Amino acid sequence: MDLSLVTSLFRSEAHLPLYGQRVSAVIPALRRAGLSLELALVANGASAQERRAIETLAAEVGQAGAHVIIQYVERETVYASWNRGIRASSGDCLGFWNVDDLRYAPALIEGIGLLRDGCALVDFPFEQITQRKALGLLPVTQTRIFPALYDSSRVTPRAGVGPFFLFTRALFEQVGPFDDHFRVTGDFEWAMRDAVRAAHTCAGTELGGAFFLHGANLSGSRNPYEWVEHNTVLLRHGEWDQIRPVDPDLMRASWQGWGAQDAELPPEVEARLWGADADAFRRQWRRDRRRANLSRLIRAVPRAIIDRTGLRPLLARWGLVQPADPKH
Repeated sequence: MDLSLVTSLFRSEAHLPLYGQRVSAVIPALRRAGLSLELALVANGASAQERRAIETLAAEVGQAGAHVIIQYVERETVYASWNRGIRASSGDCLGFWNVDDLRYAPALIEGIGLLRDGCALVDFPFEQITQRKALGLLPVTQTRIFPALYDSSRVTPRAGVGPFFLFTRALFEQVGPFDDHFRVTGDFEWAMRDAVRAAHTCAGTELGGAFFLHGANLSGSRNPYEWVEHNTVLLRHGEWDQIRPVDPDLMRASWQGWGAQDAELPPEVEARLWGADADAFRRQWRRDRRRANLSRLIRAVPRAIIDRTGLRPLLARWGLVQPADPKH
């Protein structure tokens, strides 16, 4: 099998029909490229209705040409399901397909080629499609394009893998499984391990897919565990300056319960997160954040006015502003 993609499912009935269509749509392109696809579905606490929907999807995707593996399990973290799906799969190239996201065939084909050429991990640029309601009433959709994020030279959430990364089975066997204590950012923790950062990693040029941010996502939706887990990774690597204030009790319980892994924190860092200094740290962080946001707004408004009025070329000739980037 050339490519195995793992999908963790939980209460996924509403997403399964469109997900099945999206999977079936990439299969012909993969087959034309001489590539086979295996889909490992790990269903958490599936109801009878969801089981029927999964079986229907598996039949449709199988008919389209993919090999489908289904595992029914009690509810577990998404990273436990990822590990389970990888162990049950057989592909040399591995990745994940969130049930509410869209993957693009050209990136899958490019990624497999790069992995076969010696890359151990390939990250991709991607679309983020944010769906919300303005004033709680009017549906609004915003689309942003992000470059391939992964940067092995830095330990920071801004340099973690994007949602459409691919990697080799050999790298997974070398690095080990995802830490199933994590609920939200286990992919960030895994990508920041020394063995991954030392591996030959590459950036694809094709758009990996579309990540739909709709408020029910594990990440990017103000999940209270997200920055507890980001902090956990940063603390393990000694990145004290990047930590953010979170719920002190939750941070301490997570760190002392499973996060520390024998790591010891300086007393002042503990005090900042859950000790006597926690409230002061949170207030200062919020003040700094407001100042930074205001500074960005002050810079952004004149730029937006200049670009919307078409004045940039004229002002650039006078040397008052930078010329427009020809790439945009």
